[in-house]
Amino acid sequence: MQKKAYIITFYDEINYGAALQAYAVQSVLKAKGYLPEFLGVSLASFKKEEKSFSPLNLVFKFINKKKVDSFKKFRKQEFSVFCDGTTYDELIKKNPECDLLVCGSDQIWNPLITNGFQPFYFGKGIKAKTKISYAASCGKFDLLENDFQAFKNIASELKALSVREKTTSDFLNNKGITNCVVSDPTLLLPQKEWAELSEKSKLDSATIAGDYIFVYDLDPTEQFTSLVNKVSEETGMKVVSLRNKSHYLNNDIRFPDASPYDFLKLINNASMVISNSYHAMLFSSIFKKQCYIVSHSKYSERMVDFLKLFDVEFENNIANVDFSRKDSLQLSSMIEASHSFIDNCIEDFNE
Repeated sequence: MQKKAYIITFYDEINYGAALQAYAVQSVLKAKGYLPEFLGVSLASFKKEEKSFSPLNLVFKFINKKKVDSFKKFRKQEFSVFCDGTTYDELIKKNPECDLLVCGSDQIWNPLITNGFQPFYFGKGIKAKTKISYAASCGKFDLLENDFQAFKNIASELKALSVREKTTSDFLNNKGITNCVVSDPTLLLPQKEWAELSEKSKLDSATIAGDYIFVYDLDPTEQFTSLVNKVSEETGMKVVSLRNKSHYLNNDIRFPDASPYDFLKLINNASMVISNSYHAMLFSSIFKKQCYIVSHSKYSERMVDFLKLFDVEFENNIANVDFSRKDSLQLSSMIEASHSFIDNCIEDFNE
């Protein structure tokens, strides 16, 4: 009989990185012989209710309805979910049990996102023979420092703890909590699997034929816009973006409703990528793309850590790296160690 695994992460957010790293964790567990399901507690159930009304909110929801639908279709096709759309209290009443519980990845331990440290994201109340975290993130380690005792108490049931950022790992080690740094789960899958997933995109290939720069901007700055326009002008390449309106030179092709499948295809088919997104950077490396990475104003630590694996650093907040010409033995070793972390947890459980 197949062993059951539950995954706790932001599986239902309208966010490409969240959706694709959730897919990766599920896929890795399947490959290791488990029957994985996401525990269907939405991040939205922990957020404070917005009581103020704004007409802009209605406009935003209307514009993004197609995008929301595209993510719903992706989840329906790719994810197995236990009690989708429930609350934490409702879930506990259903008495879920599993062999392996994986908390992560993503910023499930970022109290600014989850409205404080939530017991759910540490596996509290879930019956499991083994509980671990995989590439869990708090965004910035100082968020742990501010309320470390609460974190220590709530993480006590985790048998093995792994995190995504080195700064967080160093902080926890200094506090006496054994842990290790593992790679983002998207890096655990081979390029071929991601390429096959991208082929599920419904985008018209003729629309994006020829050389283009894929631009994904999560942190709008004048520097970012200037860089895109400069590179487009110098190379003569058109700009393909996910914006609703044209914002850059040569930016007539836009896909504001892009699904996770489309996101993968747009990176895979691009001649170049310019982004300040961590996961756009990771998929640029997976698909071996030339890219400009612009430092994110709030969450640059993980970008810095990853680029160091290729001996690349930011200069004036910009890193120019051609992943088609760069390999990283450090990254290969980290991916191997990340698989070993999961395998060792499974072996210890089987004993």
